[in-house]
Amino acid sequence: MAKKGVKVIDRGWNKIVRELFGLAKGQGVAVGVQGEESQKASEEHDGNTNVEIAVVHEYGSSDKKHPPERSFLRSTFDEKRANYEIALTKLAKGVFSGGTVEGHLFLLGEEAKGDIIDKIKAGIPPALSETTKAQRLPGQGTTPLIKTGQLWNSITAAFVDPNLVRIK
Repeated sequence: MAKKGVKVIDRGWNKIVRELFGLAKGQGVAVGVQGEESQKASEEHDGNTNVEIAVVHEYGSSDKKHPPERSFLRSTFDEKRANYEIALTKLAKGVFSGGTVEGHLFLLGEEAKGDIIDKIKAGIPPALSETTKAQRLPGQGTTPLIKTGQLWNSITAAFVDPNLVRIK
């Protein structure tokens, strides 16, 4: 008499399901001025940290002593959102092909980081004031947000696992 039943041979499906459920549970990538580099202070900027400098430029200041808004994070994400949504679709396909969510998110984060830096290099309006231009040393140029490279060097991409991050 023949045996009844079905024999299940897993050839990777369970791994794919675990990876995709991991993404659904909030795994992601954070891109911005964060981590160790964000806390570096600069004498050139009155001892402010990179994250403090980033916030002032991202949101601007209403007084006449600080820079106006020159969004480099929010505006880049807004402009590139469709590209990132396509990349997330490719991420799921990549997981089906044997990749990991973490690996694909890392690549997406690096792409976003590059987009932010490219936007800074291209120049973000408004242009520097004549006073600020006059304070620049030869070779520092007149592109806003670029003087020493300290700010853009502090932009990083980091994998975020909700199981490791606790927000109080």
